[in-house]
Amino acid sequence: MDDRRDPLDKQLQAPIHAQDLPGKDARQEDQQLVAQEPQRLPVKRLPGTHEPVNHLADQEEHLPPLAGNRQDAQTSPIHHSPEARHQRDAVDPTSGSEPGMRDDGFEEGREFSEEELERYFAEAEEEPATQPFFASPAVRRVVVAVIALVMLVQVVAWLPSIYSLDAIRFLQVSAELSRSPDIQLYKQAVAIVRTKDGKGTGFVVDQGGWVITNRHVVGDDPTPVVAVNGERYVAQVVAASEEVDLALLAIDAQDLPALSLADRYDGEPGVPFYVIGNPLFFSGIANAGETLGLIGHARAPAMALQAPIYRGNSGSPIIREDGQVIGVVYAMRSVQVNQRKMKIGLAIPVQWVHQLMEDAGVWTEAARADVE
Repeated sequence: MDDRRDPLDKQLQAPIHAQDLPGKDARQEDQQLVAQEPQRLPVKRLPGTHEPVNHLADQEEHLPPLAGNRQDAQTSPIHHSPEARHQRDAVDPTSGSEPGMRDDGFEEGREFSEEELERYFAEAEEEPATQPFFASPAVRRVVVAVIALVMLVQVVAWLPSIYSLDAIRFLQVSAELSRSPDIQLYKQAVAIVRTKDGKGTGFVVDQGGWVITNRHVVGDDPTPVVAVNGERYVAQVVAASEEVDLALLAIDAQDLPALSLADRYDGEPGVPFYVIGNPLFFSGIANAGETLGLIGHARAPAMALQAPIYRGNSGSPIIREDGQVIGVVYAMRSVQVNQRKMKIGLAIPVQWVHQLMEDAGVWTEAARADVE
């Protein structure tokens, strides 16, 4: 038998003696080491050589690490070559990130502390939310401008229903008439009568505090408030006519400016006059007109007036150019004149004022003559 055997074969076939066997403790340590070490791949020996070669291990040295799991790559039993490790840890010049860092700045595989998490969450909450386009200041300004324009158009369209062109024109006429000293003097005796239901007009007929107005102006209010010559007074309803729309009020005042009463009006047409009152939302408005005569029942005919009369003029005095009162406004009406519809004012002739005051015992015929 040929003894030219490989020295390694001789060693493998050499007898094993008991003293060469490891002890029990040594075997346990070897088993622990084997359990800890990764399993080695099978070894192959090249022909004509005595050194074993592990082809699989040699191939695995050149395998790149698994992407996306750095922790597994670090614990893998495969040992990479220095060139492979250098390529793995090289920084990509286009990304600008460091080795082991993601594009969003977080390190892969690293655990965050509670403080870091709270800081990241706080930064995320502080980021301003993207506003919709309609919440921008420019859009809001446009919306506000459109709303203001719509409201302005509605107000302009609404005004004619309250103020006609004639009603606007009488303000200009009043401003012109109010330049006259006589009109300014008459205005001092014209009062505003306010009740729980609204307001009207009245005028002082005696310096001792007697005021004439319409019965429908005071209504059921026994103590209307009268404002005259810049002062306010609580009035008492002394008398009210049952035949015509007149009422007599008394206020606690002396030396008030008063208007003079004419004796009567018998229906002369074309008599020019002034009317002063508190129409609509205004006060102390003066306008001019002329009489059209008497209309209505023979027992209590009404004066027809061609003048701008509006709500709030009730109780206004009709003053002739000589300064005497010839009537008291109480209403307005639409009538047909020469096949044309027109609005006219209605007034109670002054003789009914004298009758009301005499019935109330304010003065007698002789006292009225002394006043005149």
